[in-house]
Amino acid sequence: MSNNEYKKKREEGLQFLNLFDKNNFALINDKKLNQAIPLFQESINRAPNTEEAYDSSKLLQDTLEKLLSIVEKDKIENHEDIFRKYIYYSSKLMTVLANNMKYSQQTKDSKDDFYKNIAVNIIKEIPLKNIGNTAYEMIGHFSPFQEAYYELISSLMRHYFNYALNLFENKKIIPSKNFFLSVFDVQSNYNIDAITLDKLKISKEIKTEIEDVIESSKFYINRIDAMIELQKGDELYEQGINAEESMDMDDIREALTCYRNALNEINKIKENKDIELEAICYSHIAKIMYRIFKNKKQNNKIKSYVLTAVNLGISLAPKNVGKEKWYIDATNILQDIRNEEAREEERNDDQYREEMKKRKQEIFNELYAKKNESNLVFVKFILEKYPYKGYKNNGNIEEEFSKDNKNFLKTLTVKYHPDRYPKNTEEEKEIYTIIHEISSILNQMYSIYDDYQRKD
Repeated sequence: MSNNEYKKKREEGLQFLNLFDKNNFALINDKKLNQAIPLFQESINRAPNTEEAYDSSKLLQDTLEKLLSIVEKDKIENHEDIFRKYIYYSSKLMTVLANNMKYSQQTKDSKDDFYKNIAVNIIKEIPLKNIGNTAYEMIGHFSPFQEAYYELISSLMRHYFNYALNLFENKKIIPSKNFFLSVFDVQSNYNIDAITLDKLKISKEIKTEIEDVIESSKFYINRIDAMIELQKGDELYEQGINAEESMDMDDIREALTCYRNALNEINKIKENKDIELEAICYSHIAKIMYRIFKNKKQNNKIKSYVLTAVNLGISLAPKNVGKEKWYIDATNILQDIRNEEAREEERNDDQYREEMKKRKQEIFNELYAKKNESNLVFVKFILEKYPYKGYKNNGNIEEEFSKDNKNFLKTLTVKYHPDRYPKNTEEEKEIYTIIHEISSILNQMYSIYDDYQRKD
């Protein structure tokens, strides 16, 4: 066979390649271009040296790129024949790109980045429908070139991630989860883990990209699992409270479990948690515990849940969650708990005051006795024996009292208001109880003067 035979094959292939005109494309071009492929391949096989094989291989690459460019990509998802054609051309082109990278190194052409970038773009555009092992096989051709090989892997992982993210943002939750999981299929297929990445002699950028897409996928998988549990909990709760005869407590208990499972999934996310989803979980848990399984011993826990939900809601600013049902539920429960606590505290205070009045009756008898003498005597007594914080005796009590009884008493009612006095220790509680009684007497005195002036 003549040494020039490879050139003849190359020239024959070029005749077909030169017919290509994308602007005026007809089916005959597709057929002609396909006829060029075996001619260029034969030219490569018969080439006497690497340089000549490389020249023919570059023409084969050009042919496949042109064939790939005329595939109707917008129809790939719905037409199986177009999908197969696209995969076929892509796979063959990836093989040629890997060979050309090898040729470029052997001929000192130094076009590694050029061929790698074309391969990366193919991976980024490949349709994910029914992909199977095709992408793995395509990337496999680059295994001798470690840098390009792992960049292609990271591109495939990112491709799956972006596709899943698109599904997720369009509210197609389950399919997007499956594609997020495909990121880990790629990781598993290539046995990539943290130790592997540390040992690889590849750029820091590629390692960071692989780590980032894995962490991002974990985030969305946990988030979707949480949303699924939350949705399931909502359905069970509605089903439980709307049961025909009475509430179905089994459904409601299961709903509570679902909300807690959702919260567990959210807590698996190390960074950038979905704050609103977390707040919704806390609100729903608190709602069931407070409205249905209310227990005085659990009040602190319920209060903690609703406080967390409300505070998380506030932290979402500038987003306004004030009209969201979960936020309204949480704030209503919080207000109910605070009202209950206030009533309980008031009952305890009343009980303590009654007990103290019996234990230290002489103190209160003295207060009533001074009051019965006169209002002025009572005022002078409390300012001397139980002065309010910051009081300074200037010796003019009688003058101030006689000059403007009403306003003077009004000032004292403010100064002796019980809310201004702590009641944490036993001693503080006793003082608080005395002040409470003083406040009550002062209010009576003030109201009498006020009524008298109104009538006058």
